[in-house]
Amino acid sequence: MVKHQPIERDDSGSTANAPLQQAEVFAKQAVELAEGGDIQAGAGVMDQAIDVVASQNRIDLQALFLARKGILLAKGGRPDEGLQAFEEALAVARQANNPRLLEDVRSRRGLVFVDLGRVREGLSDLEAALAEAESRGDTGQAFRSLKLIGDAYRMAADETQSEANYERAIALAETADRPIDTFAVRLGLGQARLAAGKPTGAIDALLPALELAKGAGDEVEEHRVLTTLSEAHYELDQRAALLDVTRRLLALAEGHGDQREAITQRENLITVLLSLDRLDEARPEIEQALDYARRRGPRERVLVHLLNKGRVNYELGNFAMAEEVYKEALDLAEAQENRKAVATILGRLGALYAEMGDLDASLNYAELAVTKAREIDDPAVVAEQSILLAMTHQDRGETEAARRAAARAREAYESAGNTALAARAAALVDDIEAAEASAA
Repeated sequence: MVKHQPIERDDSGSTANAPLQQAEVFAKQAVELAEGGDIQAGAGVMDQAIDVVASQNRIDLQALFLARKGILLAKGGRPDEGLQAFEEALAVARQANNPRLLEDVRSRRGLVFVDLGRVREGLSDLEAALAEAESRGDTGQAFRSLKLIGDAYRMAADETQSEANYERAIALAETADRPIDTFAVRLGLGQARLAAGKPTGAIDALLPALELAKGAGDEVEEHRVLTTLSEAHYELDQRAALLDVTRRLLALAEGHGDQREAITQRENLITVLLSLDRLDEARPEIEQALDYARRRGPRERVLVHLLNKGRVNYELGNFAMAEEVYKEALDLAEAQENRKAVATILGRLGALYAEMGDLDASLNYAELAVTKAREIDDPAVVAEQSILLAMTHQDRGETEAARRAAARAREAYESAGNTALAARAAALVDDIEAAEASAA
């Protein structure tokens, strides 16, 4: 999206600068009004800002405020009026005989065109600004234009062109006489590559961006980079790297006192830890997440964390605690009328009792789990619970019943289109039949 850029300010406290400071106040109020839905009032207040800078003979700022008015109107659903404001801004910029100002206004209009879906017109503006900057040998402005062209192509979902222009911008910055901040371009390049299905290339672009954000002490931008990095690591199934990124995102959220973001990242952290079988590390995180969900809700998250707590205790051999947790989860799932969760928990209790040596209780829960799964007509759930039932029958030495349950699981997985798990169920059927033949 096109963003409003504030004017450059002189913070010396000079009274001569007071009108310009007032103009910026008006402009901010205009944006707030527009974002609140009152476009007409926002445009009116922006006109006050324009009048103030015009009275100070700041023709450059007049052009920029007219451009900001254009953005405000276009984003507010009044594109024709917005583009008319840009025409006025361009006329003022030409009157100022300031090529950089003209390029700035044209670039902003270009992004508005792209926002409106008029990509060709938008790119025409942006590429004209680039050509002008290159003709003057203005490396800084050319870099900015390439960055904006990359942004435009990314907004238009053309990741190939977006990537190419971001790469040109970075190459240009590396040859510039003066240092150029490439953070935004590297972040954009990472996002473009990720969208194009190139997670490894995305990481290559994002790691330098992360160092730039850290070096600047900008935790907001660091968060943006880390969020994109987490997506790339997830796509590559790089769980150890994903764990490091998630821990940092959690630390940032906690450092800023953002409880909602912190619980989101803690839940992500739990998921990664469980996938790595780092159960002892997952346990305290689950307890914190469960405590938060009990206090703040929603109740659905309480159930999720109870299931995770039960799983961790089961896998760590804390069977009594696992039984207590699963029964609390079962009561909650029934109260919520969450039939899928009910079937899942009954199956887990069946498996738990098998580990505890109570094969009668194990069979009762496993059969009930299959019955509940059939009631919701979800082949995947039926298959999962049928597998557990087959294993329970195996434990009891009931070979024929185990074979029937495993065959039902195979059929259910095939119905659900899950060929990998169907093959697993088929292998279980073969194992049971082989055991049966051997016993005969």
